[in-house]
Amino acid sequence: MAAGLEVLNANGILQVTSDYKNLQFIGKGTVSVTSFLDASLIGDVGEVIAFRVNEADKWGLTPPRIYTGQSTTKFAVKYGTSATITYYRFKYTGIAAGNYFEVYNAAGERCFSDSAPFMRVIGFNSGPDCSNAVTVSHATSITAAVVACKLSSRYNPLGGSAILAAQMFNFASGVVTAENHVESGLPGLPYYGYKNYAFLTIDVTGL
Repeated sequence: MAAGLEVLNANGILQVTSDYKNLQFIGKGTVSVTSFLDASLIGDVGEVIAFRVNEADKWGLTPPRIYTGQSTTKFAVKYGTSATITYYRFKYTGIAAGNYFEVYNAAGERCFSDSAPFMRVIGFNSGPDCSNAVTVSHATSITAAVVACKLSSRYNPLGGSAILAAQMFNFASGVVTAENHVESGLPGLPYYGYKNYAFLTIDVTGL
């Protein structure tokens, strides 16, 4: 802690530090997903994408993505359903001067200001598989979204890429749930295990 300041939230997650600059919210949009996999969002290099499924009874996902110049982001919903997904774009960019509060690092660079809408982390979840549901509770006044760091999925044992089950997310009032959903209509091959998973739950209220 070179310049002597750290701010943690109630869950003990580091929110502001004088050692690192923060990812900032730069925009959002919505996409109507009507098939298992839709190509949608145009993005810029270096962007981190968070998402939420707007309907409380629907399940969806977007694969992990930090933009490196690709022209699309893939969004998916549970097979045979449709849903509306809101996506949120975050990026490390120049930090504007604050109104009342600023944090600088030891080199004199602005790391935080109260004028910039930064990524607000509720919590981080990870594990060796997602065969059971993972739930993240939060205040009902909060609108939550997920940044998928690594998704759990099932593959056929012959080394192919056919996904038999995918970790999807549901956004009900006061809780985010992640669990694997077997997708009908995909190749019915034997499968093995689950891959590791990791995701951030963030607060996007008011964005």
